[in-house]
Amino acid sequence: MSLTSTDRSLRCAHLTRLRQRASVMATHGISPALPRRDIPRRERFAWRARIRANPPALLAYRVVVAIIGFAFIVAAGLTGWLPGPGGIPLFLAGMAILASEFRWAHSLTIRAMGVLRAFGRQSRRRKTLLVCGFLVAVLLLGYVALIIVGSPGWLPGWLHATLAMLPGVRG
Repeated sequence: MSLTSTDRSLRCAHLTRLRQRASVMATHGISPALPRRDIPRRERFAWRARIRANPPALLAYRVVVAIIGFAFIVAAGLTGWLPGPGGIPLFLAGMAILASEFRWAHSLTIRAMGVLRAFGRQSRRRKTLLVCGFLVAVLLLGYVALIIVGSPGWLPGWLHATLAMLPGVRG
C-alpha cells in the first residue's frame, strides 16, 4: 500500500510536532513518561519559588489564595442579580485566582474553555437549539424550586400573586 503525497505530508507534520514536543520537554528536563502530577513545576516568579521552598509558608499561601478565590466566587453569586454582567467577571476572576494555585481549578478552567470553543464551532441552528434547551432546563429547575419552597415573600405583590397561580406553587 503506497501513501499519497498528502498522507506523507500529514505524517511528516505529525512526526515533526512530536519531535518538537520531545525537544521542548528535554530542554526543561521533563521526561514525557512521567505522570503529569510528577512533572516539576517551573515558577515564573522568584517569590513564588521561595514560598514553595518553605512548607509552612506554602500552606499559608494556599489557604489565603483559596479564601480570596472563593470570596470572589461567593461575591459573584451575591451580585449575579445586578444589571449588567452581574457576577460573571467576579466568578471568572475567582476561578483564575484558584487556578493559579490549584490543579483542579486549572483543569476545570481548561475544560470550560474547551466547551466554549466547541460551542463556538457549532452551526447557528445548533447553537440556537442548545441555548433554548439550556433556558428550558433553567426554567424547569426554577419551577421545581418554586414547588418545593413556595413563592418567596419578598417579591412584589403582583409577582407573588402571579407565581401563586402556577399549579403546585404555594403562595
